[in-house]
Amino acid sequence: EEWITTKTSTLEELPGVWILHLDRFTFEHGRVQPKPTKVDIPFGLDCNHLFPSLANDAASYHLTGAILHVNTEGELEEGGHYITLIPSPKTAEQQGQQQAKLWYLLDDDQVTPVTMDEARALMAGGVGENSEQSGRAVGQCESAEMRAVVLVYESCGNAAQQDAVLREAKVELAEYLLAAQEEKAIDNSISNTTTDLVGRRLRIKWSKDRYFAGVITHYDDSNGKHTVLYDDGDVRTYTLSKKTIEWEEP
Repeated sequence: EEWITTKTSTLEELPGVWILHLDRFTFEHGRVQPKPTKVDIPFGLDCNHLFPSLANDAASYHLTGAILHVNTEGELEEGGHYITLIPSPKTAEQQGQQQAKLWYLLDDDQVTPVTMDEARALMAGGVGENSEQSGRAVGQCESAEMRAVVLVYESCGNAAQQDAVLREAKVELAEYLLAAQEEKAIDNSISNTTTDLVGRRLRIKWSKDRYFAGVITHYDDSNGKHTVLYDDGDVRTYTLSKKTIEWEEP
């Protein structure tokens, strides 16, 4: 027997920073897969109809960042990975009066500038909708699929509150990047862009925090990728700097 239900959420006040989580995944055929639905992501939110007593700026929001899920060819079984999309800092300081014309896609240590229209297309998702564009954005792959899963909106009013939140976020981000850089320097004590790693054994992290062991059998100098032969016989090609790796002792 099926039941039709309705879920209602009520807002008592509007936050200075509004973080929205989008349901972009579904469970099919025994595993989690991205939904093929394309979603038009607004760069601004007008909530004046919800709180008519507030000033226009206090009830208006502008998009100041997004977290995107991306999977390149052959990566979906591993769960894909997550990247960040943010507007240019100079434009973000304009309190939402003008939308950013230039955005940046942050994928580990790779930063790619994209236009506002490109940012909109990457966030929208949809299977096959932005695969070639996404592939060029993440680099070193012919195609990829992206979709926004977390959106961060800031109120166009209360600039002081926004500045305090941004300052705190920038400090946390700087500390995180510094720690990640130090960890990466340790993990990459042996260059992963040459043939030095051929023959090395390693364990690569897949979805659900599972690690699978194998050996590096080949390095392709034309694209900077290594071929890994897993112990179960599976063969995959990776850009190792984008994987979570545990090295086994030689």
